[in-house]
Amino acid sequence: MAYRVGVIGLGIMGNRMLDRLAQHPDLEATAGWDPSKDAVAATKKAHPSLAIEASAEALCKRADLQCVYIASPPASHIAHAFHAFDAGKAAFLEKPLATDLKESQAIVDRVATEKRPAAINFSLAHAPGLIALEDLVKSGRLGKPVSASVDVQFAAWPRPWQMGAASWLAKRAEGGFTREVVSHFVFALQRALGVPEILESKATYPAGDGAETALQARVLFGDVSSVITGQVGGTAVADRNLTTVEFEKGAIRLIDWMNVETREGDKWIPGGDSPEELRQRAQVGQLDALAAMLTGRAHRLPTVAEGLAVQACVERLLK
Repeated sequence: MAYRVGVIGLGIMGNRMLDRLAQHPDLEATAGWDPSKDAVAATKKAHPSLAIEASAEALCKRADLQCVYIASPPASHIAHAFHAFDAGKAAFLEKPLATDLKESQAIVDRVATEKRPAAINFSLAHAPGLIALEDLVKSGRLGKPVSASVDVQFAAWPRPWQMGAASWLAKRAEGGFTREVVSHFVFALQRALGVPEILESKATYPAGDGAETALQARVLFGDVSSVITGQVGGTAVADRNLTTVEFEKGAIRLIDWMNVETREGDKWIPGGDSPEELRQRAQVGQLDALAAMLTGRAHRLPTVAEGLAVQACVERLLK
């Protein structure tokens, strides 16, 4: 029998999750909610069997659900998760965990005290590139990691496919590329190398309440010195990113999210699989792990404690 999932937030991410859940044998989306009538109408057209609830609280109280996936804007994440917990449901939250660190600490405390099943949807958690990076760190095959870098570039922000959520993604309070994109790579380096400590950071903002347009920072992940850079308008490509970890005897890099290459000596060696194959493996792995969490089995989904550490780093980067 499939575990039933309710979806809060029927925008881009909510509908992507609905598409993936429809393909998974152990998970089934049965209900959704969004305050936007247009979002609801578009979702019902694509997923006609999905029941639409009158409120997020009503969705969480449905007796047939075991889990609530939360894909609403970040400031609402914790409140929705608490409604899920109050109804005895697991919570699977989009990143960032939140924008308020006190609220995030509250969910970390509640999960620890009440043993609630909860996780964050950092999509790189099951990416073959991150798994390979973790293996290199643990095995010592290339020696110790000595430095790292993250560079993200965007033609414009929000990216074209995100324009439906521009009302908050383009604003300083909840949006920006550091929260939405850099956070993924902060998570990856944090998991592989250690908790981040910011040495220096400068975010550039436009006039008004717009999100950042550039970022330059130096961060320690464990004892590994790292540089993080980002810019809007520095490329004609909608979304480019490169994360590299240098070791004593080689290196590994993640290119445009899922592509992975390793270097031993002077030659970079591609991972072999296509970007779509790598992405599919990561997405299936994420939902396999969600099913494992719901059965009480071990999994590698990001915890809310990891999400809080990433959020704390990201918010300091932006100040």
